[in-house]
Amino acid sequence: MQAQFAPQDEPLNRIKTRILFLYILTFLFFSGCASTLRTSPDFPQKISHIKTIAVLPAHVEVYKITAGGVTELIDEWSDDAKQWIQEALKEHLGSRYSFNIKFIPEDWLKTKHKRLWKDNESLFDSVAYSALLHAYPGVHTFPSKVKNFDYTLGQEFEELARVCEADGILFIRGLDYEATMGRQILNFWNFTIGMALGVIPLSTEPSFMVMGIVDHSTGDVEWFKTSPGDMQYSFKDKEQINSLVEWLTRDFLKTP
Repeated sequence: MQAQFAPQDEPLNRIKTRILFLYILTFLFFSGCASTLRTSPDFPQKISHIKTIAVLPAHVEVYKITAGGVTELIDEWSDDAKQWIQEALKEHLGSRYSFNIKFIPEDWLKTKHKRLWKDNESLFDSVAYSALLHAYPGVHTFPSKVKNFDYTLGQEFEELARVCEADGILFIRGLDYEATMGRQILNFWNFTIGMALGVIPLSTEPSFMVMGIVDHSTGDVEWFKTSPGDMQYSFKDKEQINSLVEWLTRDFLKTP
């Protein structure tokens, strides 16, 4: 199934990411411990040929959220989280499985291959949205997609893999909301009242991370996984980022 989507501008991407995040949160919260790992039918054969994985700049946003629900993107928190993700990937994807991990500099992509990079980023976001909508439990689930995880960015993706000199390309998406003290107090009271009424309130500052590896020659999404909805992580905490990356990659060579 090849995605047919036009590249989108940055504001629209942010809106789509948040919509995607809300959907992930809803289905994962109610799916409990169900596996979030999805692999292509050919993954066992394809993975044996992947030696070098190029990691594109992670699209990770960490927001501060006030008691009134006002959000503010904090660049310092976001940059720290991206750095910690890289460090964790070196250990949990590189050292654990002996892959050659290459981190592609954002400045190099912007200077040398901006359109190629941005086009494929947009394609991956659209494919990820479709996969989460149809290949996971929910009202829009396609049983055929659950059984046969078949998504691709198209053969044009080969050019990006070529300039990155890699067998596979890793995409990372993440979003986190960090509550101010005032919001933490409000959450405590809401939780107390909800428990008294027998209602389990959803987290109002949830986090999520999605990772996907795309084959260099076909553009097929070979491996895809998202963080569990019943476990929340603070992207301001290096150890929690490390724990999340370890969880996402621990069954990398397994199939669902």
